[in-house]
Amino acid sequence: MVKEGKRRVLSNYQIRLRFFHVIEKLMYAYGDGRGPIKSRSVIGIADILFLFRRHPFHVRRLVDNFKLRKASLAFKSYTDHFTNTKDGNDSIGTLCVDMSNDVDEKNVSEKQIQSIYDALSTIDLRGDLLAFVRDSSKDDHEKLERMRRLSQYAASMDEFEYLQYSKARCMKFARSRVSKRIACKKGKFEWVDGPKVESDVIAVLDYLAHEVVCVLVEGALRARRENSNVLSSISSEPLQLEHYDESLKKNKGFMNNGDLIFGC
Repeated sequence: MVKEGKRRVLSNYQIRLRFFHVIEKLMYAYGDGRGPIKSRSVIGIADILFLFRRHPFHVRRLVDNFKLRKASLAFKSYTDHFTNTKDGNDSIGTLCVDMSNDVDEKNVSEKQIQSIYDALSTIDLRGDLLAFVRDSSKDDHEKLERMRRLSQYAASMDEFEYLQYSKARCMKFARSRVSKRIACKKGKFEWVDGPKVESDVIAVLDYLAHEVVCVLVEGALRARRENSNVLSSISSEPLQLEHYDESLKKNKGFMNNGDLIFGC
């Protein structure tokens, strides 16, 4: 601040601070938090979920994904018990061993679901997004159509094909339990020389990677159906490169902002 006679002249830095102060108060007045989120040295799940704020269906799908994982782990423990048990005498011991192998992962799924709700509460002060996620009356038509298509696709398979298809559906980018735990403990991806991340972020990024592949393939299927004038998108023939190219061109998010998921 410089004094010119009796008048005070503010520096550019002080002017910017004043504008920031006014904007911060106005944001609070219209429903934002009273103060900014404290700076952190790691990428947390709230930082990633901020991208979801205009796409509530993706938040619900993410929560459903973790719930389904929790249920599948419980079912796996149940089926492994009856598959591996040879007689009734050792059934209790086998059940305890089988369930102990997956109890850690089930607890992780529960914590991940709760961490999503906790993170949403920090960026969704009005509660609209949380209310939408918890409201089961609103159908996700895009996901329902996807499930219908995949169900028809699987119905045409024989036993061997369905086994391979089921294994493909269960693939994950962070599929190795050991490597995932190492990455979580170190707080970063070992294959990326980047900032540290929280363990829950890995699961969210894995979901997003699945969605990117799914959106790209679904767009390619639509392109092939439109070009061939065939009503059904079910076919054993592989998609062509031109179909994927058309999928990218018709994705508004990718063409406008280079983002298949959150671009529009």
